[in-house]
This record gives sequence, structure tokens and C-alpha cells, in this order.
Amino acid sequence: MLLDLTMPGMDGQQVFEASRALNTRLPVLLMSGFSESEATAKFAGQGLAGFIQKPFEMSALVEQLARVVHSGRS
Repeated sequence: MLLDLTMPGMDGQQVFEASRALNTRLPVLLMSGFSESEATAKFAGQGLAGFIQKPFEMSALVEQLARVVHSGRS
């Protein structure tokens, strides 16, 4: 799942927790305009698959998604 930290309605942490309640093995790539340390602090020890800083180039997103998919196959 590609998940933004800030969204209307439920925030990224709430969506993450609800998604993990349904599937604990779901890889989650977090994106945010906040710094990586700020954005991922709420998810420490919860198994984020990765982080990408906004704004980003499409090539950087493709690279991160490929890494997440590849690591899930091992």
C-alpha cells in the first residue's frame, strides 16, 4: 500500500492500523512532506516497508515500489 501521512477523514496512522488489522503482512510504503524521522516516528517497530519524501520524482517512486515488492518475495 502507498500511504500518505496526512489525509482527510482518517489520517495515515489510522489507515495503517485498520489495514494491518485486516492483513498483518501488507507492505506499507509511507509518503509525506514531513521529514522521514518525523513521519515514521509514529510507526516505529510496526514494520513500515519504506518511506518516500514528497515531493518526489516518479522514477524515485517506481524505485521504492520495486524495492518493496522485491523484498516481499524473499
